[in-house]
Amino acid sequence: MTEVVRSVARNVVLNKSEQTALSTIMENPTITAGQMTELLSKSSRTVQRYLDSLQKKNIINRVGSTKAGHWEIVYRNDE
Repeated sequence: MTEVVRSVARNVVLNKSEQTALSTIMENPTITAGQMTELLSKSSRTVQRYLDSLQKKNIINRVGSTKAGHWEIVYRNDE
């Protein structure tokens, strides 16, 4: 697990699956949900749940289109 993921995990409650999804995005910011589904061996709904949770916690943001966009790590502790 990278130092950034550890830092975020200390300040925001992330389960192991969310940490794995965040690490995956950090390694490849252009990854799509479909690619994450294959890489993590999870259903598309499960991956979408991870992504929705990370977005709701203000950790990631999708920039651009579904296919040509990328993920940004925008960790903000607004609470």
